[in-house]
Amino acid sequence: MIIHLKNINVIAYIGTHDWEKERKQRLIINLKFEFKGENAIKSDNISDTIDYEQLNNKIVREVTHSRYQLVEHLTGKIMELVMEDERIREAWLEIDKPEALQYCDSVSVSYYRKQT
Repeated sequence: MIIHLKNINVIAYIGTHDWEKERKQRLIINLKFEFKGENAIKSDNISDTIDYEQLNNKIVREVTHSRYQLVEHLTGKIMELVMEDERIREAWLEIDKPEALQYCDSVSVSYYRKQT
């Protein structure tokens, strides 16, 4: 089973330039993850699925309460949070930084990881 968290909009300190360290910027986070969902289908019980509200809150907390220079580094940190739940077999994460470049809608970093 696959769950998507689409377009998580957060405001964060992210970047290497001085102005980026002083002014928060918008990030858009998209997460897709696969897990064994057969038990949730049968039970209709939240304990048999991934609590995506809790996961969303954990991601937002990490991004908004920290400062990062590189989107790549932030992507790795978020993926670590996601993969803490061993029921998640694999995950795809993309972070967009819409204000990164002039003449460009957005710059994004994508990361795929399987549970080890």
